[in-house]
Amino acid sequence: MGISLEDISTFYNQNTLSNIFDHLSNLLATQETSIKNEIALLSAKLKKIQMMKSHYADITANLGGNDPETILIKEIPGRIIIYKEYNGEYTSSIFRESYKMILDRMQEQGLDFSNICSPPLAIRTISKNSQQVNLKIGYAIKSPLGFEDFQKITLPAGHYACVLHKGNYNSLRKIAFYETFSLTSTLEIYYISEVTTDITNIFLTEVQIFINNV
Repeated sequence: MGISLEDISTFYNQNTLSNIFDHLSNLLATQETSIKNEIALLSAKLKKIQMMKSHYADITANLGGNDPETILIKEIPGRIIIYKEYNGEYTSSIFRESYKMILDRMQEQGLDFSNICSPPLAIRTISKNSQQVNLKIGYAIKSPLGFEDFQKITLPAGHYACVLHKGNYNSLRKIAFYETFSLTSTLEIYYISEVTTDITNIFLTEVQIFINNV
């Protein structure tokens, strides 16, 4: 049951039956608390895995016919994004930290992960200084109910120019797609990223740029 040899020795060395059972009760209560904490942690991890599994099933269906580096025009419904804002150097570590912070905060507030309806994403504001970026890092959600304390932004329904890119973030920033449009900001959806793998050359990102309203 995870009881240490030291605790067992202490248990058997009690001088009265009352002390023996009191000590045993305390040991079991400690074990109960420990196991409940482990279950809570495993439950949270399971929910995150189930969320990712659901997203990747949708991704397979939605991106089956898309070729990397090919521009497509898609009609996309409006989306509500919860995010954590970042200003600074464009590095992969900021994404992992930001997503974890959002998911941990949702868990603390008792919000269901099933309300998240997208893979990890970020709204990136284009900067002349290639080393500095403004990122709104987060997820799309089904409903804003319960997310009053989170930073939120609504993306309009409309037509979006979209392109898939396979490769790391440095190569992503150099794709010709960015030169095709006069840009102020883009939405980057990280289908395969550092959240799921450390192999950067298989990262798969979709860049979306708003064109017009439906």
